[in-house]
Amino acid sequence: MLRRIIIWWASELLGMLPQRLREGLRRRSRHVALDMDGQGELAPEQLRTVRETRGGEACLRVPDQLVLQRTISLPLAVERNLRAVLGFEMDRYTPFRGDATYFAYKLLAKDPGRRLLQVSLTAVPRRSVDAALEAMRGWGLRPAWLEARGMRIELDEPRQPGAGWQIRALAVCAALLLATVLALPLVRKADTAAELERLVREARTQALRAEAARKELDNMLAEERALVERRKQRPAALQVLHELTLLLPDDSWLSHLELNGSRVRLRGESLNASELVRAIEKSAGFADASFDGSVTRDPSAERERFAVSATARTGER
Repeated sequence: MLRRIIIWWASELLGMLPQRLREGLRRRSRHVALDMDGQGELAPEQLRTVRETRGGEACLRVPDQLVLQRTISLPLAVERNLRAVLGFEMDRYTPFRGDATYFAYKLLAKDPGRRLLQVSLTAVPRRSVDAALEAMRGWGLRPAWLEARGMRIELDEPRQPGAGWQIRALAVCAALLLATVLALPLVRKADTAAELERLVREARTQALRAEAARKELDNMLAEERALVERRKQRPAALQVLHELTLLLPDDSWLSHLELNGSRVRLRGESLNASELVRAIEKSAGFADASFDGSVTRDPSAERERFAVSATARTGER
């Protein structure tokens, strides 16, 4: 907010100057872009292109081989403080610490369901470009940003002194604004305290949500494991049908089939029910085969009506 006020104040003051002086200031404030070679140095012949822009802002284009760029996933909760988090954990994503790099980021995507952010991180080691930045300052330029693989990386360095009277005017305006702020310390402290309380509440809420999501995930995983275990302990219906199809002779058929857990109950007719029970008992897919009640004979059809129960074995055979 303070920076916006200063910029607005400066633009209003510059608007009151004569047109010729304003045009001269615009010529002096033109931007210039310089390129680094493959060794990370500035070519001396570029000095000719910057003589008319001394005191103005400049951009340094960094070659691709000096740029680190990768896509990373971060929790959705860090979106408000994304730049601070990237700077704090820079050594996790690059071989350098946060204070040893110039970096910028671009938010690629949000996944509210998984509560994740996809972020493109572009970083340049300071030691690779600091010498070129010092050379630019020696030429009378003010390095303002880096251009690396299409990303604009703002330089967090202060403005150099002696950049013209407009900078001094801005400094005077800033001093006046600072005096105004200092005249209201109680209001300032109250605002700061309220903001801190808000941040603490948000952090607490995010922590509770993360804990609830973790517990929910643990419960889902536990339920999934329980279902898998129960599935392993129960025979597949198609497997039981396949076994019975192979076991039943052509003179036997079923009128009822019930599968309850691993227990199988059969009812039907056969020329020899006892032989059928023995065949089921000897098979690799069943065990504990026995009659459920007595076997009755149908004189008209010369067949035996039976009710048999057995235990289906689980696992591969």
